[in-house]
Amino acid sequence: PKAEVPRVDRKKMEKMGSEKAEMSFLRDLSLSAVVAGFVTVLVGFTSSAVIVFQAANAVGAGPAEIASWMWALGLGMGITCIALSLRYRMPVVTAWPTPGAAMLITGAKAYRVRPILFTP
Repeated sequence: PKAEVPRVDRKKMEKMGSEKAEMSFLRDLSLSAVVAGFVTVLVGFTSSAVIVFQAANAVGAGPAEIASWMWALGLGMGITCIALSLRYRMPVVTAWPTPGAAMLITGAKAYRVRPILFTP
């Protein structure tokens, strides 16, 4: 005789999984975790911001372009941090690597932002 396999109610399992994830998130949320995350993001952003600011100055970018670059840096870091943290279920912080930034600044000195962006 064949053993009968019990049927699984998918909706019930999904609901249990989401409740478990919600409880896990609330369990992991603490003042020390929030402060540690804030300090980590602050250090990662400011170090990257300095590098991007220097690169923008090296190509002769004006205040509007520099503000745009900083906005793009913040948005890019925010999206990648959130997406990678959700994907791997652990805190992940992204930042601009120093060697890559040094190459960007050094290589950018040969160019100017206006001819690069506004040439037909």
